[in-house]
Amino acid sequence: MSLLTWSTQWRWSSPGLTWNGQAPTKGKIMPNHVSLGFAQLSDAKVVVFATGVHDGLAGPAVLFPTSPVSAAALATLTATFDTKLAAANKGSVAQTAEKNTARDAVVNALRQIAAYVEGVAAMRTPSARRDLR
Repeated sequence: MSLLTWSTQWRWSSPGLTWNGQAPTKGKIMPNHVSLGFAQLSDAKVVVFATGVHDGLAGPAVLFPTSPVSAAALATLTATFDTKLAAANKGSVAQTAEKNTARDAVVNALRQIAAYVEGVAAMRTPSARRDLR
């Protein structure tokens, strides 16, 4: 039984107000959401994160057959970013700009994948979600 709290919306003397002795229960479960916190990671950690997403996407391809960004495309974007990251280390302003452009491409691809995965998860039944664990 949950802890009872009082609402300022009702008064004890409100007409028609009755209490059955039990606290109301919440029937709706909050859906899970995909975190977009990867956009705040350091450059090196974005590479690691994107590689992990690639590995997760490439493994069970049957779960995400119509991903907006393929595993191969994500691998290419990540490799390009990693190369530009190494070149920009103590490099020129132009190399840093290229690195930032490559990072933006990886983060945008990860955002598209995140939105897709969240949409796929929302369409699955709760029992189907349990079966995937």
